[in-house]
Amino acid sequence: METLTIVMIALFVLFALIVMRIPIALALLAAGVTGLFFLRDADYSLETAAHIAFDTPARYVLIVIPLFIAMGIFAKHGTFAQDAFDMAGRLLRKVRGGLAMATVLTCAGFAAVSGSSVATVASIGPLAIREMRRNGYSVTLAAGVVGAAGTLGVLIPPSVVLVLYGIVSGESIGALLIAGIIPGILSAFMYFVAIYFWGFGNSALFVSEKEAQIAAAEEPPLPRRQKLGWTVGAYTLARILSLMTVVVGGIYTGIVTATEAAGLGAIVAFIFFLIDTVRGREGFWRPFRQATLESISLSSMVFALLVGAAVFTFFLVLAGVPAMLTTWVTGLAVPDVLIVVIILLAFIPLGMFLDPISMLLIAVPLVHPIVTGMGYDGIWFAILVVKLIEIGLITPPFGMNAFVVAGASRHVTVEQSFIGIMRFLPVDLLTVALLFMFPPLILWLPNLMM
Repeated sequence: METLTIVMIALFVLFALIVMRIPIALALLAAGVTGLFFLRDADYSLETAAHIAFDTPARYVLIVIPLFIAMGIFAKHGTFAQDAFDMAGRLLRKVRGGLAMATVLTCAGFAAVSGSSVATVASIGPLAIREMRRNGYSVTLAAGVVGAAGTLGVLIPPSVVLVLYGIVSGESIGALLIAGIIPGILSAFMYFVAIYFWGFGNSALFVSEKEAQIAAAEEPPLPRRQKLGWTVGAYTLARILSLMTVVVGGIYTGIVTATEAAGLGAIVAFIFFLIDTVRGREGFWRPFRQATLESISLSSMVFALLVGAAVFTFFLVLAGVPAMLTTWVTGLAVPDVLIVVIILLAFIPLGMFLDPISMLLIAVPLVHPIVTGMGYDGIWFAILVVKLIEIGLITPPFGMNAFVVAGASRHVTVEQSFIGIMRFLPVDLLTVALLFMFPPLILWLPNLMM
């Protein structure tokens, strides 16, 4: 059987299983084993899958994933979201669209201590949407701000997606994390500008007495213990700065590796989690148990995806697919920059149907060697890919963040969530264009670090 036919069979198996709602990890594993079976034989395919299933999780560098996940989960189960939103609201309360900007700022701060988009939306969403609606903000705008700003969790370090990108592509994990800082700040700034100017053109988005009355009837005000003063605001700022100093500062200065920084960050996050539980009323063991189980569950899912992707990638390499693609693409009679643009734009429809990690594990092993083979910087391309993965998180019909927003706030529908998030899509595309046209926005900090 010809190699191309075998590759088509494996791809058919992969997409058929995805359509059947089989977990992506199992779909990748099954497709890889099927391809290896037709390339060699049954014994070879099963033995290879068994070896990869043992060797992949045993790689030392992968310890960074559960450590970063634990850091984010401890932040989620503490009081960080409430404290950070209160502080940001106080700082921006007199600015047009201040609560929406405070939500963006809070999501950026939470992203800096969690590294997860879903955790950011789930933690900030209920609090921010409730307060924005009670202050007269449109429910679609409130949902859109949370869903769009939540995507900062996959760009601002410590980002689990950037870590996985480094593992899959071979790029420096430390350089990737540092490279996400300026694009993350730029993304948040672009949201700020958009919110501010929307206030001039459509005041009903920010001042709706009807919405405020509906929200006041549906949801009670925040408990008094959550109306925090400047002392707790300073404590919240100390948490952000401490974790960023340990993780980002440690990697940037070269004092610690990315793996060591993840371990230190998890320890610092646990200390703050311990302080939060002492301040709260639930006690320690119940939130600790929830955080531990959630960390284990999420880490297991990521490792399962890594094993499935490793088997599928091994099959593709053995079949010579990356080499064939590289030869074909570089032989096209079009400018290289147009090829890169087409590759990047392809991530938008992918994001409509796949979650970020699955998209990264399937596509990056194929396209990253092509782009770097044409002479483009791998770090620059990686940040652009991750930014487009962000856009996939908010793109219908399966934009994950829209569903998480609707699930986190019982008074927001999926339709309202998508309507609000779509306001931010042009803003994100403009940010991608700026990062594409001005590579120093991405490469300046990593080059200084190196």
